[in-house]
Amino acid sequence: MAIQTLEPVVKNEAPQNSTGASSRLGKEEFLKLFMAQMQYQNPLEPLKGTEFTAQLAQFSQLEQMWNINENLKNNQLFLNSLNNAQAVNFIGKNIKAVGNSVYLKEGDSAFIYYKLKEDAAKVFVHIYDTNGNLVTTLELKNQKAGEQKLEWDGKDDKGNSLGSGQYSFEIEAYDADEKRIDVTSYIQGEVTGVTYEKAIVYLLLGEQKIAISDVIEIKKNET
Repeated sequence: MAIQTLEPVVKNEAPQNSTGASSRLGKEEFLKLFMAQMQYQNPLEPLKGTEFTAQLAQFSQLEQMWNINENLKNNQLFLNSLNNAQAVNFIGKNIKAVGNSVYLKEGDSAFIYYKLKEDAAKVFVHIYDTNGNLVTTLELKNQKAGEQKLEWDGKDDKGNSLGSGQYSFEIEAYDADEKRIDVTSYIQGEVTGVTYEKAIVYLLLGEQKIAISDVIEIKKNET
């Protein structure tokens, strides 16, 4: 796979209503209401057998649902612990993940990875800062179908070195007839650590965070 270093080309969910736990009837509350109903029922109009049976059935269903919910919670905790333990095994491995972000360290270059579905006559790589502002566009010509690795020098379209941080990129590719070609963007690198946020496991590639669910390939580090 050839590594290319290029100069820049200058170019002028709807909210859902949720019911809180306080508004839901738990099994203890249900039992208290049921017992109160039995205690204060009208002696002239006692609870009929069919009604009594129906309410007991409701209580039984509530008990089963509560037990199922507790089992699901326990299973989820177990799976989370298992996933967290397994994630540590990624450290030191090289991974490939779906994504279009790249971390730049000021003064260094950064690598951008992508795959062309067909041969491309022209490829444009647009790079944006964290605010979505276009900082530079790189142009490549005559690239073969398959995986590509592009070295970005970390400079904007005026030749100024950019600061350290996360950047995103967007790729446009065209064939000789100027027809758009499908491109898949990747993130690649060696896993240096693992972090957890809101029950989601993230792999660290230096300063870059990758959701473990985005990983599509794992390889041993070749040293």
